[in-house]
Amino acid sequence: MECEAHGNPTPKFRWSKDGRRFDPNGDPNVKRRGDGSGTFTVDMAAVVAASAESDSEAAEAYEGVYRCSAENQDGTTLTPNITVRLARAPLWPREQLEPVMATEGLPAVLRCRPPQGFPPPIVFWMDGSIERVQLNGRVSQGLDGDLFFANVLLSDGDDYVCYAHFPHAGTIQKQPLTLTVQPNPKSTASRPLIVEPAGDTSSKLVLRGDALLLVCIVQGLPTPRVSWVKVSGELPQDHVTFGDFNRMLVIRHASLGDAGVYQCRAGNSEGQALHTVTVTVEAKPYWIAPGRVKHVYAPWDSVKLACLANGIPKPVARWFINGVPIDEAPAVPWRSVDGDFLTLRGLHKGYTAMYQCESSNRHGTILANVIVQVLGKPLPTVAGSSSEPGAVPRGELAWPSTTPDGSSSGLWGATTTTTAATNAATTTAHTTTTATTNAATTAATTTAHTTTTAATTTTDTTTTAETTTAQPRRCPAIVLASGSEGLQGSEFPQSWQAPPEQSPSSPAVSRPVCL
Repeated sequence: MECEAHGNPTPKFRWSKDGRRFDPNGDPNVKRRGDGSGTFTVDMAAVVAASAESDSEAAEAYEGVYRCSAENQDGTTLTPNITVRLARAPLWPREQLEPVMATEGLPAVLRCRPPQGFPPPIVFWMDGSIERVQLNGRVSQGLDGDLFFANVLLSDGDDYVCYAHFPHAGTIQKQPLTLTVQPNPKSTASRPLIVEPAGDTSSKLVLRGDALLLVCIVQGLPTPRVSWVKVSGELPQDHVTFGDFNRMLVIRHASLGDAGVYQCRAGNSEGQALHTVTVTVEAKPYWIAPGRVKHVYAPWDSVKLACLANGIPKPVARWFINGVPIDEAPAVPWRSVDGDFLTLRGLHKGYTAMYQCESSNRHGTILANVIVQVLGKPLPTVAGSSSEPGAVPRGELAWPSTTPDGSSSGLWGATTTTTAATNAATTTAHTTTTATTNAATTAATTTAHTTTTAATTTTDTTTTAETTTAQPRRCPAIVLASGSEGLQGSEFPQSWQAPPEQSPSSPAVSRPVCL
């Protein structure tokens, strides 16, 4: 059971089984890998042997659905579910088998029908000489193991034994079955008859990526010949093969385009028989496009995480935060889920976490981990609310008088007043400024790169009379202007600007606008 992860600090590993905590320590049949690994090994041979000696079900106790999590102080990541099942070889029920009577030239069937096990068995037949029965154009084997004779010969009379081989669990056999063939001096030809699958129409479900197997078992004299067509289009020649004397059609790695109507045609000198199969292709969940594993954001950014998976039926997304289902985590106003999308608004450092998206349909589940890391800068002061960004009234923000580094506020691209002030430390600021200087009173729009030292100010300024080239800034979505709705992600190419009459040092609440 493998589980490996890396992080700083070194992550700790936890296992769950069927949704409950599972501790692999202390079990004599479990061995941990060590060296900071979450991987462990179960000696199932020893478990099964102990179960047989004690007549207990100790081996069955390890069956279930496992999941590993790795966590440190910055978050938790998960593995996909791991299903553990025991390989089983059931006993063949004892039964009294009557001889099968057949007439020369006519069809015959020997039934096998092995018991179900896990994984499904491989079925084969042996005759009275303990030789494997050779399949040919006249003798075939159905999907359920039955042995079919399109027409029997006198030489077919013998004892037959059906075997079922279960991988990892052994082989079992049915009691011998006797086939008796009576001579028929008046044997005449007969039209083809399709005996498997039975009926005029049938349907077949296959998963995308799996092999599609269609079988057509026929009877008749002379032995009928079998061919296949796709009624709803052309057979995919690039990945289709035929086996068992054309009675079997195999499409490797089925795709959605392989869905449609297929027809088996069996014919001899006496006529033709048809069998139609409608194939439906469904799909386990699969990712439409790979996403980034790590997202890094500044304070007050917003992000829209997408869980974009496809499948048939359409998969359903479920979100986790640090391994805990979001629908079970405490509700907060800054986090919302809308189907395949998870929106986080007004981020700050405390919201750094591991998020997981799990996409499932009836055929399977896939899981992806993503890190959301928020840079550790101070937050703007929020008017009339707690420190939680989710408590911010939409469109209302109190502008801080200084940026996190102590200089005049240019963090949001706000209107500022720049003077030749002194500062004990050397500060470099890149701002977009409408400047009123002590040297000249000019209402000009300026793009300035300013370096302020303890006693001097050096300004490298490019000025035009009425225009400016504004430095694009990120628009914090948590303070979208009143009436704005919807988020498209974390990248906002608009400029962020406060009303001109509002000073950044004013305690009054401004109503910023995304331009």
